[in-house]
Amino acid sequence: MKKIYMRVIICGIVLGVFSFITYKTSNMIGVTNEKLSEFVFLDSDGKSIKYKANENTNRILYVISNTCEACRNSLKWLSQQDENIQKKVDLVSLSDINETRELIKEYNIKSPYYIDNKKSTVVVMKVDSIPTVALNSNGVYKKTSLSIQDAVKK
Repeated sequence: MKKIYMRVIICGIVLGVFSFITYKTSNMIGVTNEKLSEFVFLDSDGKSIKYKANENTNRILYVISNTCEACRNSLKWLSQQDENIQKKVDLVSLSDINETRELIKEYNIKSPYYIDNKKSTVVVMKVDSIPTVALNSNGVYKKTSLSIQDAVKK
């Protein structure tokens, strides 16, 4: 009887050690896989797309709302910039797709734009005010305190 208990205890210890090693390894792998920012947006045609941060690009993610006066002012400024500067900025609107289309058309902006209808940027990047500039740092978008004007100059 004692041999059975000893085997059960040894098996429990081995299983515990194995589980701990597996847990630690999977967490390390998970951190590596979750490193790159990825969002699900609607594109300008209303199709759902996966927006992934590329480690090698210096894209600016600019989170806006159509009703925000500061956002409108910065979009007006952006519309007056060279087309190459505009195309460095990916606009992410928290507003309705049709209203966003009208806003982009009104300011004649050449930046790609997306609709964050699930508010994933707000959750993932902890966006607490609009407009928000996020910069790509090795494949991870991090919000900054920069204005869009300062961000495009970087």
